[in-house]
Amino acid sequence: MACADGVVIAADSAASEADVGTKIPVGKIKQVLGQPILFGGSGDVGVLQKYERSLDSLKPKNHFDATVQLVKSRLCQILREGAENHAPHPEPPFNRPPFGVLLLAAVWEGKPWVVEFERDGRDQIYDMRFGRFAAIGSGKVFAHAIARPYLYYEPRTLAAGQCICYRVMQDAIALAASGLAEPIDMSWINLDGAVTQLGATERAAIRQTCDLWREMEREALGSALAPGVIGSGDETQPIPQAAEECRSAEEDM
Repeated sequence: MACADGVVIAADSAASEADVGTKIPVGKIKQVLGQPILFGGSGDVGVLQKYERSLDSLKPKNHFDATVQLVKSRLCQILREGAENHAPHPEPPFNRPPFGVLLLAAVWEGKPWVVEFERDGRDQIYDMRFGRFAAIGSGKVFAHAIARPYLYYEPRTLAAGQCICYRVMQDAIALAASGLAEPIDMSWINLDGAVTQLGATERAAIRQTCDLWREMEREALGSALAPGVIGSGDETQPIPQAAEECRSAEEDM
């Protein structure tokens, strides 16, 4: 999630074996050595390991678009090699070439960026039109649903982005039947390029904020249903101007 003053990336810690349904704890967020670029992947572990080794030696270009194309060329080469060396097996998921999806978070040219590299190598930059937010992996559908109310929340600071991403991960892990697990890993990059990893102190503070956030949501629903609010059956109290205008328009029809 890109923010006004940086970018945040978060992940669960489960590496799953799809064919047998087991999982092991693993750190998923990596940094390009010496660069304000963080990334995480989903897919075949062997492919993701090759991605990581390839990106370790990445020397970014002057322009971010050129850097994106450089990353894309390296990932596509790995995917092509995997397809060429694939020996198909009837049982899924071994009946298709291995793949990896990469989510990249970076600060470049003083701006935060979120970029996804799909399983076929295509790339997409998640800018303002997409809420500057992206998710990959088995928890993708949960993440997009949970984050949807906050996609266009502005101004979105790093502090807000950290809380949103942490809560997205918390709720996605709670909803998923399998494939996702604690602990939640999270890192962020300031606009000056400084990279910070979530520590115990920050984790406790963010968890407390998320708990308070949920409680405030419950209280807000109660307030919205209180007497004197639209839909409560008692309209003796003032109602918002926009709603009053809508009601007047309906009465005129």
